[in-house]
Amino acid sequence: MAMIWSPDRVAMAVENSGIGCWWWHCETGEIGWNSHMYTLFDKAPSSDPISLSHVLHTIQRVLRVLHRDCSIITIMAEGNSVDGSRKMTGICVDITDLAVKTSHWSGTASEQHSMSQP
Repeated sequence: MAMIWSPDRVAMAVENSGIGCWWWHCETGEIGWNSHMYTLFDKAPSSDPISLSHVLHTIQRVLRVLHRDCSIITIMAEGNSVDGSRKMTGICVDITDLAVKTSHWSGTASEQHSMSQP
């Protein structure tokens, strides 16, 4: 018998996985982040979410993010439009360990962004 995933189970899985979730309304510029996005991009939860519009032109991108402690993490960002509308939703995942372990890692799709605290 297949288990049906309730919204509570999905929320619990996202919360425990460390996956950053975001949404963006392209026309209004409204942006929303879950708590993991602030951690991934080294931003205070009280700060406004940064726009990923420059990142998500191709819907999928690998980013290198410089944190305040001078560590650099590698993030995979992926998103999609919601039902073909001008709204997008997606995820960001820390893939630093995978990027380091992969000997044929190519930085051609990478961008490095320095995200400093306001």
